[in-house]
Amino acid sequence: MRSEQTRIYLSLVALQMVTMVLMLIITAFAFSDSRQRQTIQGQSTLALTAIELGARSELTTEEILHALSGRDYRLETAHEDAVTQEMAAQALEGRVVYDEAAGFTVFALGEELCVVRQAHTGWAARALVLYLLLTGAAYLLIALLLGRLAARWLGRPVTAVGEAAGRLARGDFSVRVPMPKHTSEQMRRLTRDFNAMAESLSSVEYLQRDFTSSVSHEIKTPVAAIHACAQLMKLPGLSEEERQEYASAILRESRRLSRLSDSLLRLTRLENQSTPPHRTRYRIGEQLREICASLLPAMEEKRIALETDVPDALAVADEDLMAQVFYNLLDNAVKFTPEGGSIRVRMQRTPQQLAVTVSDTGCGMDEQTVCHIFEKFYQADSSHATQGVGLGLALVRRIVQLHGGRIQVDSEPGRGSVFEIVLPQEP
Repeated sequence: MRSEQTRIYLSLVALQMVTMVLMLIITAFAFSDSRQRQTIQGQSTLALTAIELGARSELTTEEILHALSGRDYRLETAHEDAVTQEMAAQALEGRVVYDEAAGFTVFALGEELCVVRQAHTGWAARALVLYLLLTGAAYLLIALLLGRLAARWLGRPVTAVGEAAGRLARGDFSVRVPMPKHTSEQMRRLTRDFNAMAESLSSVEYLQRDFTSSVSHEIKTPVAAIHACAQLMKLPGLSEEERQEYASAILRESRRLSRLSDSLLRLTRLENQSTPPHRTRYRIGEQLREICASLLPAMEEKRIALETDVPDALAVADEDLMAQVFYNLLDNAVKFTPEGGSIRVRMQRTPQQLAVTVSDTGCGMDEQTVCHIFEKFYQADSSHATQGVGLGLALVRRIVQLHGGRIQVDSEPGRGSVFEIVLPQEP
């Protein structure tokens, strides 16, 4: 950040130096032109004064010239070769003529030609050089001071963002940069984007901690059960029935761990890709009917009535991923529908989209549960916690998102739930 401030500082000083040089050049020309006008006016005034004295007094030419000569101007008779014939003729006619090349004024006292010239020809140039040096030094000092102040003022927002980025890199995701005042729109946009990035990283860190905590909890529970059952099986005097019970518990919890591992790997893989890997055209109606048939034994065990309205239709999607979506939704419907309830599966196909609705007459969900139902490891009903790992609906939502679709839930406690999936389709 200091190097950035240094670049800003040097750029401002360079700009001010260029401006200073241009102003000094303009000033030098203006000073020279003004000095020349003053010189012409002064010489002309002295020449007219000398002519008037020669006409009204009895003073000689030498006396007049001596009397009017001073520190700034010197009056003297003209050398024959210093004045051109044209200038001499004009002076003898009583006119005052300025010779720009020679820098003096020619006039006549009687029949004698005289000139008025500067007493010290080099003082004006020295004065101009001194003026330019003093002015340049003042400009340089001002440029350095203003450049330093401007660099600090302009570089302050950049420095703030740089320091915040350093804290962010060290793991401080709570850092935020105050919105700078009196600065450019680009700087304000940079600050907003940085704060948005820090907010996103903070959310990601929170989700990561929450995810790690949830995974640890989900793994800890079956591992503890397996460990306890294994310890009990080592006790002497166990009956065969008890031994089989503990072995069944170990088998059940190990299967739960296996499902958790598979679901985590599958969800991680899906979250790291942006498009479905194998989008094909297939018979989605047939797929839905087959999944319903695979769950019929579980429905018959709970005496759940199944109603389907699934016409034959083709869909463009990943067949394996969509099978997992429909299986998870139907399996949840069976799980949360009480005995004697009903489940309805409906599909509608248009040239632009495909809609699949799975509804049940289960326990339903309140508004808070609906808001969190697609989060990882979220299980609102603890009585069914051992039947799943809380990742099924998170997988469903991610697969639907990969297909560019949407999923929505309509549910009320005691009135069941309705899950609707809408996928865009090619004509």
